[in-house]
Amino acid sequence: PEGEKVFDVKKVETAWRYAKGKGRADVESLVKGLTTIKASRFARPGELEAARAAVASPDFVATLTTSSGSLDLRVGPKMDGEATKGQRWAVTRLGKEDSDPFLLQDHMAKRFRKTRAEIAYKKLFDGKVDAIETITVQVPGQTPVKLSRPSAGAPLALEQVPEGKKVKEALVKAIGSALASARAKVIHPKKKAKDVGLGLDTNLLVTFTGATGTQSLEVSEQKDGNDP
Repeated sequence: PEGEKVFDVKKVETAWRYAKGKGRADVESLVKGLTTIKASRFARPGELEAARAAVASPDFVATLTTSSGSLDLRVGPKMDGEATKGQRWAVTRLGKEDSDPFLLQDHMAKRFRKTRAEIAYKKLFDGKVDAIETITVQVPGQTPVKLSRPSAGAPLALEQVPEGKKVKEALVKAIGSALASARAKVIHPKKKAKDVGLGLDTNLLVTFTGATGTQSLEVSEQKDGNDP
C-alpha cells in the first residue's frame, strides 16, 4: 500500500514467516482469497484506456509465488464515477503479460490491501485446549494455582482444592479455553520488553505445558496510554 514498504512472507514447513526479520504472518485467508477471487465484470471497450491507466500506477500489488512462477494482482484506486462507484480496476500479471482489466468491489480488494502489522500472526500459542497438559497461574504474592489432567483425555482440574471449597468447573474450563485462543491486539516490534514493564517479579505469569514443551505468558501492569 502507499507509504508502506514491500514485504515478503514465505511458507516454512507449516507456518508463514516474514522473509526478512522475525515473526510469523497470518496470510492463510489472503492466499485463499487470491485463488478464489472473482471479478464483477471485465472492462468494456470504451473503458479500456482508463482501466489500463489505473493499474499502470496501482494502489497496491499482491504477489503469489509458487514453484511454477509468480502471479501479481495489481489493483488501482477506488473510483467514485457513477458507472464504477465503489469499485477498482485490476489486472492479473503472469510474467510480463497482463490480463484484460476487470472490476473488483472495493470491499473485496481491501482484503488484500494489508500492511505488515495487519497480517502479523497474533495468536499467542499454537494448538488447541486439548493439547494443554498443565497450567500454572502465578499471581505476585499469592500461592500458584495449578491445573492439570488427572489422566489422558480428562479435562483440566485444579490440583489442590482448598478444604471446604467447591471447584467452579466452568471457570477452570474457561482458563484453558482463554489461553488456547488468546490473541494479541497489536504487535509492537520496535518496543523493548523492559520499556513496557516486562521482566519484573510483580507481573502476572501464566505457564503451561503441552506437546510442544513449556511456554509462558507474562502480563505487565503497564498500560498503553493510547489503548486502555
